[in-house]
Amino acid sequence: MQKFREKLADEQELIGALSNMVMEVYAMESCLLRTQKAAAARGEAATSVMQDAARVFIADAMERVEHDAKRAIAAVNEGDMLTSKWPLLKRFGKRATLDTMRCAGV
Repeated sequence: MQKFREKLADEQELIGALSNMVMEVYAMESCLLRTQKAAAARGEAATSVMQDAARVFIADAMERVEHDAKRAIAAVNEGDMLTSKWPLLKRFGKRATLDTMRCAGV
């Protein structure tokens, strides 16, 4: 907003990346809440496959969010400002690595 102001509507790629991130976060939250609700109702053991599927989905979605965040940051920054933003993304995107192959039963 600070960089483009009224011309933000012309920045379709940036808006697309931001929209993708919002949709992914919504989908991750929905997946997590449904899984938690099922586990509370049926028990941890009965929903283990669902929990693994949720973990895999969320891990993959975080990769997509990180990719779009990198695109968005690069679209609005350059030079030293761009270089200074990468550590922020790493800090906010910090997460444990999930073995999605093992988690998915492969």
